[in-house]
Formats: sequence, structure tokens, C-alpha cells
Amino acid sequence: MKPTPAGSQTNRRRSASRTPAAQGRKPSPGTRFPSGAFGDNVRAFRQLRQITQAELAQWMNELGFEGWSRVTVSDVERGIRATSIDELFALALALKTYVVALLDPTFSGVLGQGLELGIPFPGPPADVDPKEDARHLILGKADPWERERGPWISYTDYRRKWEESAPIREAWRRENRL
Repeated sequence: MKPTPAGSQTNRRRSASRTPAAQGRKPSPGTRFPSGAFGDNVRAFRQLRQITQAELAQWMNELGFEGWSRVTVSDVERGIRATSIDELFALALALKTYVVALLDPTFSGVLGQGLELGIPFPGPPADVDPKEDARHLILGKADPWERERGPWISYTDYRRKWEESAPIREAWRRENRL
């Protein structure tokens, strides 16, 4: 198999999309965007481990994420830089914690636990509203597979309801100029 030339479409590094905060959007009162909760947790664990932003950036570079700097860490902590899944796992390793702890909106205790997804939540599932109980979206109530087995609605019906709510989301985006 021939190597792919540098700069070609299949070899080009893809950057993560911009976070809502980086787009200038504001979450509802008492909530944060998931990227903000994640950033608060990165900061809390970094401070708990008593390492500087520059030291965390160095860790990330050593773990293969070249180009991380103190500014990159600051942007992640402020919720204005999107983080890839690979970077999420590396941050958990560097901060000596679990991935789920970095995602848990209740860990840092900042602004409560509600998350703002930036779009109207189509419900169902009626058992979880991210603005009220985002932690259950991440961890489940007790059983991480409960939502998979739950009798409330099948995934097919959930997906159909999500697609049916597309006009509502589109109208909301137009009103908010997104």
C-alpha cells in the first residue's frame, strides 16, 4: 500500500469544532455548556495535583499531543477550546483521574450540575433533562446500562422523535442566529 502524501485529505489533521463559548453563546442561568463543566474539572484536578498549566501542557506534549501550551490548557479550562476524545483520555492520564470524573458536571461544584446543550431538548427521554440532571446522562442513576434496557422508549422511537423535532431546533437556531 502506498503511503499517503502529507497534506492530502486523508492525512490532514482534523481540528475539533468550536465550543459554544468560543462562538460567543451564553448558557441558560444556572447551567454550563458541557465544555465549560469539563474545563472546570480539568482546572480543579490540575490544582488538586498542584501542577501549573505549563506543566500540564508539557505532559500532553509528552503523551504525543504536540503543540499543547499553557494557553491551550487555559483555553480548555475556560471552555473555549474543544477537546478530542484522544485528548480527553490523555488528560485523564496526566491528571491521574478517570475520564468520567473529567466529564462529571457535579465534580467542580461550579454553578450547580445542569448542562446547557445549546439546543431545545426534544424529550423523551423524559427521565433525563440535561439542564436538571446532566450527571445521569454521563453516569446513569446506578446502572450504566439502564438507559439501554429501560422500558420507557426504544432507541428507534427516540431517534424518530429527535428527527421529528428538527423543525423546532432549526427555528430555535434561526431565532438565535446560529
